[in-house]
Amino acid sequence: MHYKLLLILLAFSKIKPKGDRSPLFASNPHHPNAFKPSSLVATIAPSSFVASIAIAPSPLIAFLALALALALAFALASAFTSSRFYPPHRNLLTRRYVVAKPSTSDPFSTTNPARPVKSVSASGRPLRRAVACFGNIATILYDAQMLEKDPYDDDETIRRMFEEEEYTLEEEDKFLDQKRADERNYEANLLLHHLLPGLAAKKATLAAEDLNAWIQTVQRGANTGRAEDFGKVTKLVANWINDDISKNVADICAFDYTPAVYETNEHGDQVLIKKHAPYLVPDDRRGRGTKHDITGALLSSVEVDWADESTRQKIDAGRQDFAPNYYVRALYAGFRGDPNDVEKGFLKSRYLLRTVSAIFLTSTEVEDGDDDSENQPPAKKPTKKRSSTRKTCAELAGLNGKITGRAIAYGAVQLYLSLTTVYQWAEVYGGVSLPQMYDFLVDYFEEPAPNSAARKRVDDLLQWWNTRLFKTHAASASTYRPSRNSRAALRAQRAALEPSNRE
Repeated sequence: MHYKLLLILLAFSKIKPKGDRSPLFASNPHHPNAFKPSSLVATIAPSSFVASIAIAPSPLIAFLALALALALAFALASAFTSSRFYPPHRNLLTRRYVVAKPSTSDPFSTTNPARPVKSVSASGRPLRRAVACFGNIATILYDAQMLEKDPYDDDETIRRMFEEEEYTLEEEDKFLDQKRADERNYEANLLLHHLLPGLAAKKATLAAEDLNAWIQTVQRGANTGRAEDFGKVTKLVANWINDDISKNVADICAFDYTPAVYETNEHGDQVLIKKHAPYLVPDDRRGRGTKHDITGALLSSVEVDWADESTRQKIDAGRQDFAPNYYVRALYAGFRGDPNDVEKGFLKSRYLLRTVSAIFLTSTEVEDGDDDSENQPPAKKPTKKRSSTRKTCAELAGLNGKITGRAIAYGAVQLYLSLTTVYQWAEVYGGVSLPQMYDFLVDYFEEPAPNSAARKRVDDLLQWWNTRLFKTHAASASTYRPSRNSRAALRAQRAALEPSNRE
């Protein structure tokens, strides 16, 4: 701006009148220096910005001439400074949408330069949710490669080996546990190749150093996504528990053993007032864990008598385990389970259902699946939300309208850790190993043999989840049931009409 002011002042200093503005000549039109309309000319030299203007004695004409000079000087100054200091190629509105083409030699770039570049770190965000909550991705790939080179024998051969070599029960269990761990890891390897389409090509073409750097970048993205989910679930769990406390929901408030106290009312009488457990702070995990009646009950196994005050005192003092197994109350329908029938209501907790929905569908408005629904407040009417073209985490994780055991196990670990007092993502709390809990839950879904009764119960459990999470998805259990029933009826009718069956 100061360049323009300088040029305007320069133009003022170079104005030269061609006539005399004295009133003596204004009354004599024949005087040589008298003003004539034809003498009102202005010549401006672009190189030096010198203005030569004939100025009339009339104030109005003088004002018009001055305005014209100022306008011309300002226009020239603007044109000069724009071309000198702001060239056209510096236009931010045009540069904002220019996308640089990635280098094909860069191992971190996409193979199709015409498509927008997706961050390598971003491509790893679904991996903890759908593949493996814990573990090193490079180790998963390496162990799977070793298993391909030296696979296990079939089950019958392994059974004969146990008999011929006289394995003890402990040795058999140890062998089978290792076999299951290798199979679980290999399944994770297959999911990695499914969610990272370029993984196989990179393994074949990149040098070891470049491949390792690429894998580490992917893993950082996976860990970042897991940490963000942890922060989200931590706040949600606090809100759910606080809401249930304020509404005096029976299944949650049954764990509240805060003693009643006497208070004086307005009439001066002593009244026994039932106090409730402290509300949780959504952004702070302090005050949770086993020192809080409700979170402590949810963290403990169903076989632990949480109603016994001495038991709570022992757990608080660290003299008794609060979770000797992974059948914890937080994962059960109604937060209650039967130690003699551990599968009844297991993994049907409404908090777990909301957690998985919040992670994969970014919504907690799902149908709660607790069996004792009569103790629950009426569900809120879902609000209409603006449709979005962004993919949900479920789509990015390749769920395609069907929940997986690994996704449920991931949500269970997130829920459990959010009930504790840890200040950041951890693998152990109070002697409970979270990686081992995750592996146990994954095996709960994946280990049962095909066509077995256990497989049927697991499939029914997955169907229960699908009907609540993916009600309108084409691949969900609820929308698939009519097609399945129709096909079954058609097969039965066609079989009955076969000539061989009518004889």
